[in-house]
Parts: sequence; C-alpha cells; structure tokens
Amino acid sequence: MVTNLGVVGVGHMTGAMVEGWARLPEGARPRFLLSPRGAKVAARLADTCGAEIMDKNETVVRDSDVVLLGVRPGQVEEAYKGLPWREGQLAISVIAGVGMEALSALVAPARVVRCMPVTACAFAESPVGLFPPDGEAEALLAPLGSVSVVEEESVFDRLAVHGCTYGWLIALVDEIAKWSEEVGLPPEVARRHVAQTFRAAGTTALEDGTRSVQDIYEEIASPGSFTLKGLETLRDGRAFDPWRAALERIRKEYEG
Repeated sequence: MVTNLGVVGVGHMTGAMVEGWARLPEGARPRFLLSPRGAKVAARLADTCGAEIMDKNETVVRDSDVVLLGVRPGQVEEAYKGLPWREGQLAISVIAGVGMEALSALVAPARVVRCMPVTACAFAESPVGLFPPDGEAEALLAPLGSVSVVEEESVFDRLAVHGCTYGWLIALVDEIAKWSEEVGLPPEVARRHVAQTFRAAGTTALEDGTRSVQDIYEEIASPGSFTLKGLETLRDGRAFDPWRAALERIRKEYEG
C-alpha cells in the first residue's frame, strides 16, 4: 500500500487522479502531498480530498513513496531536476511527449513509468495506458479505471493519442445534445440521454467479446433500419475521414 503520494505539478489531470484515489475507503487511501504550484487546484483538493499542500517541491519528494509528475513538457527540467529522489521511490509521469530517457535522467535513482489516463479517472472510469510494465504502478492505477500495460514506448505514444479522442468525443456529445435541445428536448434530459448513449456504446464494444465491433454495429444497422440510413448519410459525407486525419495529426506530433 502507498502511504504517501506526492504530486509535483498539480493540475487538471493530476487533480482528477487524486479525486479518483480519494474515493477509496479509509485505510486504502494514500496521504496526498501537493506541491504549492497550481494553487487553485491544490486548494480545491485540500478542501475536498483532505490533501496537504507542502511548502516546496523538495518536501513533496522527500516525504513521498510515489510522486506524480504533471507539469507542462517545457517545464520538466526546471521542476524535477535536483530534487531529493531516492532508490526505491516511484515516479509516475502523465506528461505527454516526454520520453523515458529524459524522465529517468531527472528522477534517478528513483524509477519512473509513463501513464496516460483521462479525467474520467475521477469517477474510476478511465482507460489508463502504462509503460513500462511495473506491478506497483499498475496496482496503484487500477482504482482509476482499466489499465492497459504495453512493453514498447512507441506503442505507448500511439495509445496516448486516445487521451485526445476522449476530448473529441465529449465535444461530439455536446454537439448531439445541442441538436436535441433544438428539436425540443429539455437540456438536462438531452445531456443525460446522449451521454448515456455514448456510455452504452462503449460498454457494448468492451463487454461483447464474442464479436468484432464491426459485427456489432452492422447487426444494429440492419437493412431498412433508421440506424443504417443515418450511417449511410455519415459515410456519404465521409464523416469518419476527419477523425482519422485528426488521429494521424496527433500521432505525428507525438513522434516529433
């Protein structure tokens, strides 16, 4: 069990992770030690999750068993170089685009892993990519959602692209909900119903392991169905092409 979990780089993502862990029962929940940077988020976590705000980054690292790394890529060296890292300590990076070689040099002799959750980890619903395999990290991240462990960093970088698709899908939920309001649904009904529809689609794709995803939607979009008519309209408009283009753009950004 992790006793003290530090955060150096308190922001949107690391804050959501703390919120997810704070849902654990008493006794399984770590003590959260936050760096003073990101004061607004830190103050909220102190109020809602019982987190403690330390005086400086050095104190966080000195007193923590595990440290979350969450600053912007351009701030990595300034934030982590020269801190009192020690043997046996684990650093977990959620920093996009900064690889193991650079991270390892900054936190030695501690070991480091890279992970990529989404903010649904606050509700224990996040996909979480993890590289390299590390039993302690995997066990710690498990309460935040479903952990996918990969053995190659290039594969992790491609997996991390889905951190972006999460935001795009929320934007699509919003677009469909707004249309629903325009045709007469109350706003609260529109948002809940559309979001639950997306959740249902994800659950079906995840849980129905006996068929391919294509087989699932082709059965739903049967000949003459309204679903098929709508799907044909999307295909005629090449609606999926921009999604592929967006994925390729982000993949290339990750790969430099």
